[in-house]
Amino acid sequence: MKTLLLLWLALSGPQGFQQAVLVLSGASCAEELSEDEMARYQSLAAHPVDLNAAGRSRLLATGLLSPYQVASLLDYRERSGAVLSWTELGLVDGFGAELAAALQEFCTLGAGRAAPGARPDRRVRQSLTLRAGARGGLAEAVSSAPGASSPGGGLLRFDAPAAVGGVKYELATGERAALYWSTRTTYSEPRLTAGTFSAAWYGRRALGQLIVGNFGARFGQGLVQWSGFALSGYNSLGAFRRNGTGFSPTGSWSPSLFGVASDWHFGPWRLSVAYSLGASVTEVISRIGSLASSDHLSIASISPSLSPTILFTKSSLTSSVSLMPAGGLGSALDPVLLLSANESIPSPGRGLAAFFLQGQPIVNLTRTWRRATAGLTATSQAASLEARAALPGWSLFGEFALRYPRSLQSLLTDSPAVSSISAGSSSPLSYSATGAGSPISSLVSGASSSIPSAASGANFWDRWPVRAVAGAIWVPAYGHRAGIVVRWLGVGKDYSGVAAGYEGPALSATADASVRPDTRASQLKSVLQWRPTLSLSAPDSLSRTRRLTFVSATLSDDTSATSPLTLQPLLRAQLRWRPTDANETPFPFAAAGVRLDLRGMLTATFDPWILAGRYDAVLGRGFAWNWYLEAGWKTEPFAVYARGGLFKVDDWDDRIYVYERDAPGSFTVPARYGRGWDAALYAAWRPARRHSFWLRLETVRYPAPWALSPKDGRLELRLQYRYQSR
Repeated sequence: MKTLLLLWLALSGPQGFQQAVLVLSGASCAEELSEDEMARYQSLAAHPVDLNAAGRSRLLATGLLSPYQVASLLDYRERSGAVLSWTELGLVDGFGAELAAALQEFCTLGAGRAAPGARPDRRVRQSLTLRAGARGGLAEAVSSAPGASSPGGGLLRFDAPAAVGGVKYELATGERAALYWSTRTTYSEPRLTAGTFSAAWYGRRALGQLIVGNFGARFGQGLVQWSGFALSGYNSLGAFRRNGTGFSPTGSWSPSLFGVASDWHFGPWRLSVAYSLGASVTEVISRIGSLASSDHLSIASISPSLSPTILFTKSSLTSSVSLMPAGGLGSALDPVLLLSANESIPSPGRGLAAFFLQGQPIVNLTRTWRRATAGLTATSQAASLEARAALPGWSLFGEFALRYPRSLQSLLTDSPAVSSISAGSSSPLSYSATGAGSPISSLVSGASSSIPSAASGANFWDRWPVRAVAGAIWVPAYGHRAGIVVRWLGVGKDYSGVAAGYEGPALSATADASVRPDTRASQLKSVLQWRPTLSLSAPDSLSRTRRLTFVSATLSDDTSATSPLTLQPLLRAQLRWRPTDANETPFPFAAAGVRLDLRGMLTATFDPWILAGRYDAVLGRGFAWNWYLEAGWKTEPFAVYARGGLFKVDDWDDRIYVYERDAPGSFTVPARYGRGWDAALYAAWRPARRHSFWLRLETVRYPAPWALSPKDGRLELRLQYRYQSR
């Protein structure tokens, strides 16, 4: 048994920030994550939560722990006091060595409860992040005149750059309150808005937390309510099961919920209630202002992603209302509120008749036992029942969701049913509706006759209102896990099927067989990954002999020991077989509908030096590849990395995504396509405890002799500064 334990510790890879994120998120590689999800983990790393001081709602809001793990930790703190070491945390029921090691990046172990008579910690922690960037195009200008030459033999032309910027502010008072505010511009949206605002207060008694502003809501397995990022596949065992952590404040650049949310605790029961307007107030007000000054309303005037329903009228009309529902005409997901034809229209000359914000209520009731949890989640469109059970060596989970009947939806939302749609080539589209009042007709200028009606049955919830997910995780031995998950996601674009996986010391494998019922398209996905860690170290400072061993930094409270040379190889193979993608082509993989992604990577660390190389190959529509080499030097106050690579991807379907090093809060995963080369320089400097600077300079070029067609390159610069009070 001791030999097996030592072997598991030997083959487990080191954590570090990126590996810890993979463990906690369930992703098999960084390319599967989104910018907001990575920014969330970076924010947690900059403001770690105290596991000995935080309450239930605060622990759940981090998204790092499941409800069962939170209940287990609180019970352990009540019986045994504060957790004194990461080794001790790994022994708490529901945690384990791997999770405890990953949590070191985002949590601290404080002193726990204050001594009698002492005041609780209310110290203010705050940070301010400023970011700026500029990007310009690089083009090969063929010319015989003397000048700066490019690798293609022509002149190098640099287009005028576009600039972006952003601000993010975070504040916390101990573990009792938090505030987030962020705003930014992008190259596609240069207009600066009020951005994201979120304020949270964490209670100690019945009121667990209160959130005002933007917030996240994640419940169950995500069949009814899950905001923000979610893994789209089953490429690792950690992706089989989601941790529905409830409501949480957010500093995301692109939140999806805005309103008020709260948690209430009554013994083992937790009641979560929220009401979301569906979009930021700034977006709603700005859109109302722009439309109110217009004489007519077109479909393009309202974003399809805007959840609140807003009603307007043309200034020339007094008895009809022009509108466009958020989800499109006939959408059951965003019901439409109409003004009665007999209702008077105030101030018709101003062009604004009325507007109604139809929000989204969210309610969840969860009961926690010693080894099980069960929860009921309900919104205005659907409800679900979710349950988990922890048995010796087993973890069971599942969720069953049901869409309300259309009549019940109409009762809850007071929305009319669309009865007819007609459009002419020269006249605007019109439709009749009944339900909220007298039948009326509404004119929308510039509409398209291809918009579906509610009676078309296009919504799969109308035909198959049931969704379900069930699975199990089995731990046969220490360091080994196996799992299976079965899902039915209805008739729509989602694939339903079964996935199975195994995860052991440095080795993991998953397979997912699924089918899309509406088109009967089937697919098979499989991922195999091997990631050990080797170290070349001396047994003591006086010996000149060296030994090669497998090492791990999974769970250690002593950070003084270092290894002179550490090697981290990675081999990964990902297969996707989709028969419907097969086509007549001489390339055998495309002819069979197969795409095979191969990846090999080796990272060598010789403190303070780091050298890494990676090669990706894709066999799909053709043969595509990407290669890069990175060298870095890292010390406590300063770090610098230089990267250069080549890529050859002739078909867009064979594109290769590559994670690149960037400043905290920024996430860079470009898609390599075409034939060219890239180079990047990254530097981080922390001259003082409270001040940090980051710089990233990148260029991508497509040289004319090699590229199949002329294509402009780019040059991009990013700068970031952060002030942190603690």
